[in-house]
Amino acid sequence: MHVAASTRCFADQSFEQACVSLWDLEFKHIEVSIGGEGGHLSLADIAGDAEKFAGRYRDATRATADSFGLLDGPTAEQMEEICKTAKLMQVAHITVPSSEQGTPFNEEIDRLRRLVEIALVEGIRVSIATDPGKMTQDPHTAVELCQQVRGLGLTYDPSHYIVSGQAANVDQIAALVYHVRLRDTSTEAMQVPLGLGENDFFKLIGELEGQSYDQGLTIDLLPGQFEGEARMLEMRKMRRLLETQL
Repeated sequence: MHVAASTRCFADQSFEQACVSLWDLEFKHIEVSIGGEGGHLSLADIAGDAEKFAGRYRDATRATADSFGLLDGPTAEQMEEICKTAKLMQVAHITVPSSEQGTPFNEEIDRLRRLVEIALVEGIRVSIATDPGKMTQDPHTAVELCQQVRGLGLTYDPSHYIVSGQAANVDQIAALVYHVRLRDTSTEAMQVPLGLGENDFFKLIGELEGQSYDQGLTIDLLPGQFEGEARMLEMRKMRRLLETQL
């Protein structure tokens, strides 16, 4: 395992500025956050021209791109182009969002199977994010989706389950985890300063080690929660804490 950070931590900056900020904080591994309201990259930025974006990334930072984190659901055509960009950049993993709560289960299975099939052609793994308001907001449904779609994994964000009062038993889902996003969280707030929440990082790391998880622990601060030096300080503290536990 290693410590990484998402460019979403600096969603208020340009993509290039976000990469520089993460490098200045000594992050050598990055999750490229794509889409979302107010994000610095759109799906079209990644799907439009693989070589152009790969060059843009190389010009912005020397950090390794661990994964692409899609905050908007791609069409099949967009997924094909995004996977080409990922392959060119040697990015082996893509996170996609699950559909909204209330979406017919079989419809979601068909959608996810198609995205996984497209990615496998390029040798890329796909996982679905555990998000509130989505089908994965229930850990049991998240697990069932993965069980029904061969090759699909989870991007595990324990914060959502802590806030909703259904703190997931990591034993239940650890074997399905392809990617991890972290911040400290209380039962009242999705994001709180490190040490004031209930996210048990040490226990989580132990559970993941038990499943031979060897990917990133990605710090993913939510936009608008910490600003300026407070954000920089929070990220430094989280990086040091996680590194001491690995």
